[in-house]
Amino acid sequence: MPKEFIEMKIPVPYGRIMAKAWGNSDSHCHKVLAIHGWQDNAGSFDTLVPLLPESLYILAVDLPGHGLSSHLPPGCPYTDIMFLIEVKRIVDYMEWNEFTILGHSMGGMIGLLYSSLYPQSVTKVILLDTIKSFCYPWDKWPQKVADITKVFVQMDQKNSIPPVYDHKTMIERMKGSTAIYKDINEEAIECLLSRGSKVSSDGKGEYFSRDIRTKLIFARPPFTKILMKRRLSVF
Repeated sequence: MPKEFIEMKIPVPYGRIMAKAWGNSDSHCHKVLAIHGWQDNAGSFDTLVPLLPESLYILAVDLPGHGLSSHLPPGCPYTDIMFLIEVKRIVDYMEWNEFTILGHSMGGMIGLLYSSLYPQSVTKVILLDTIKSFCYPWDKWPQKVADITKVFVQMDQKNSIPPVYDHKTMIERMKGSTAIYKDINEEAIECLLSRGSKVSSDGKGEYFSRDIRTKLIFARPPFTKILMKRRLSVF
């Protein structure tokens, strides 16, 4: 697969979902929807896609609040259901009847959920570094949601202006932000920063473009696993 890609803009009610497209969109090419992980972006697949066969048409999206895509309107939380709705918007916009989902980490979970709801259109789900869905038991779920709701309201009231750093500090802060990033190499970080950062208005530095609210993905209710157990043999 060539490294060259086409930048795509998919209109949504609150703005746009941005995506990178590789390959030929002709009907003879098999369609692949690539969904990135938590707080990542479509840059996650930059080094993988060139290794894949040219018989594929790959669309790697920036989920809402990630990469170059629009943030949700003020006051709106990021949830599994919201991500499912956005995947459906993307699929409908592309007019795909059958396709494969390539999901990394959280993107894999979104792919499994989507395929359990629309098994007739998803030919297969390929999971990269994805574990089984973590769902809180009924007795713990209400308190967990209450805790997340409290933090979300507090976060929503914070200053919306992101801090600005030089590029070296951006790399260091990304590596130190979570345990997920501490062991990845600088090439991988640059792939993510290519879509996950923007130059400040004064041109003196960069800032992370992702929505701070993406730190809080509301806890999956227990019935999520029940749904997938009924529709997916992997569970």
